[in-house]
Amino acid sequence: MYNHIGPEEFHNNPNCLEHFIQLDDNDIWTSLKVWGSHPDKVLSTLSNAIINRNIFKVEISTDPISPERKKELTYHISQKLNISLKEAGYFVSTPSIENHMYNPDDDSIDIIYPDGTIKNIAEASDMLNFSMLSKKVKKHYICYYRFA
Repeated sequence: MYNHIGPEEFHNNPNCLEHFIQLDDNDIWTSLKVWGSHPDKVLSTLSNAIINRNIFKVEISTDPISPERKKELTYHISQKLNISLKEAGYFVSTPSIENHMYNPDDDSIDIIYPDGTIKNIAEASDMLNFSMLSKKVKKHYICYYRFA
């Protein structure tokens, strides 16, 4: 908790990995409670948000999140918490996710018939539209600190 441990330490010192493996929920909660009164405003605010279950707001969109929207939220948070824009950046995130509902190359759904023959569901069913199911869906979201 008090040392800076990076990938090199895990590779070079087996004790680091052993201690890391032994961390449990209680260690994390205790750390969050200690950090809740830390002088670092970002660390204390984020820790208290987790402790008090003040979860971040998430907005999902099929369109990319505009840089203006992210900048606006970052500015609002910096003003409200009296922190720099750089620090407020820890309170706003704009990732995206991609998903296939069904990818026949990765996921094979097979139907076994009473006579023992096996067919892929795409061949066996004329009711399902597999072009729609196999279409890649990309969602964008913005996740930001919500004031209680």
